[in-house]
Amino acid sequence: MVTNMDSIPKVLREHVNAQTKEYNNSPSDTFWEVHNVIRIAPHEAKAIHHQIGHAQCESLKREDLVNLAVVMEDESTQERVLASEEFNITN
Repeated sequence: MVTNMDSIPKVLREHVNAQTKEYNNSPSDTFWEVHNVIRIAPHEAKAIHHQIGHAQCESLKREDLVNLAVVMEDESTQERVLASEEFNITN
């Protein structure tokens, strides 16, 4: 969920990627990413949905740990916010 707490509209750049992690917590190559421009009205909350396709997941091992990260950047101020989540994928 992205929320614009200001009284002016915002244009945000969204950068999302997913990469597998080794059991020693070292990240490996990115296997999925997406970049978007999002326009959000004053005081608007917007849910942004993404789906990692089956083709991108085929290369994953049986039970890989995945790190999903998103950076939202305000185009006018260059302020950035990072959020990340780790989860297991089972085939």
